[in-house]
Amino acid sequence: MEQDQVSDNDFPTPSEFFLSVAMYEPYKWNDASFDKVLDLSKFTGSIDTYCVECKDRSLFVAEYPPISAVREDFHAKIQKPFICVIEAKCSRVKQHIACYVFRIHEKDGVTKIGQYPSAADAAKQELKNYRKVLNEEHQKGYTKALGLFSHGVGAGSIVYLRKIFEHLVEEAYQEARKDEVWMSTHGEAYPTLKMANKVATLEDFLPSDLVQHPRLYGFLSQGLHGRSEEECLKLFPMLRLAIEFILSQKLERLNAKQRREELEKLLNSTQA
Repeated sequence: MEQDQVSDNDFPTPSEFFLSVAMYEPYKWNDASFDKVLDLSKFTGSIDTYCVECKDRSLFVAEYPPISAVREDFHAKIQKPFICVIEAKCSRVKQHIACYVFRIHEKDGVTKIGQYPSAADAAKQELKNYRKVLNEEHQKGYTKALGLFSHGVGAGSIVYLRKIFEHLVEEAYQEARKDEVWMSTHGEAYPTLKMANKVATLEDFLPSDLVQHPRLYGFLSQGLHGRSEEECLKLFPMLRLAIEFILSQKLERLNAKQRREELEKLLNSTQA
């Protein structure tokens, strides 16, 4: 599952290495992207992630670079596999630590080999936000998907996200069925459509960002059979983003509905 040598634009930023990149996936660099490797190895700054001890999202600050910032020294270090550890302190309680471990080698590339909090831990904050609009079964599936992805399991992680995505699209379809105009236009053909076309017909019931960017989910129409683990790992962030678009819209609509109901209740009590 080794990554080919990537361009400067494709090589992950330090933030992406900390929060998005799966573990055990090597990322090679070229001359243009070498500075990004150096930036990662001497990282200082903030990391926005979940704090296990605070049980909430927090800003972690890395104050001291773990290695020398001298380019020549770094070149010498990575002739053999070099283990780079980035530690950051929670801005709320400095004793709370986030830690990321990388293996850096001139030949093999950069590989994340450890992290705390885990991707599953970090997902808890997101799930806390989406609990109102995502049932318990799919909350567990979302956590499992992120856990598998963080350990470099591509196909398995995609399967869980695909179930969640299809469930959310089905919910939008059930809402659309209540609309007579939509049913007269799309109702008969809808069950036979591929996923990309289903989403297109549901443009009034799904986030516009999702409908306008079919690349976020279009690969579902092609199926996942025969795709390599590497391909699935690349597809995972897109499908995760598609799900988050839908969940965010559902949450926004639910909160707006609750505010309207609260306002009506106050108005009614005032009239009484």
